[in-house]
This record gives sequence, C-alpha cells and structure tokens, in this order.
Amino acid sequence: MSELFNHLEGQKDLLNEISDGIVVIDMERQIRFVNRRAQEMLGYSESEFIGSRCKSIMQSMDCENNCPYARSMETQEDVHDYEMH
Repeated sequence: MSELFNHLEGQKDLLNEISDGIVVIDMERQIRFVNRRAQEMLGYSESEFIGSRCKSIMQSMDCENNCPYARSMETQEDVHDYEMH
C-alpha cells in the first residue's frame, strides 16, 4: 500500500490539475493524499488533511452508519459522485 501512496506523491502535480476532488485514505481511514480541488471544495489546507481521519474532515452523518469509503474498502469498488448528508 505504501508503494501506491509514494506513486501518488510522485504524480502530485498532475493530480492537482484534475478538476475533480481526489481524497485517498488508507485502511485506518486516515487521509494520505488530497489534491488541490478537494482542498478548495472542502475548505481545508493540505496540512489539515494529511494524517487526519476522514470523519474529522467530512463530518457527515454517513460516517457512522453508511460510510462509502468503508464500503469501498470491503467491496474493492471506487466511490464516485457521492453526496454527503
């Protein structure tokens, strides 16, 4: 898994040019990578994101009962176009 995070870090410039927000979390639900667009969308700096648990940033009711990220880790399916409640 650390190889993936190292690879993402190496592609940081490219990922920051993407118009979609990208947040990458590890199996403990800690944020390991966030692109510039996600920072703009959610109103946090990169330093506030990195190492934080996604629940502390997302602050959604879904975090407790219907976490799309936990479901994604279980099913190995990507999360697309998710609207938090």
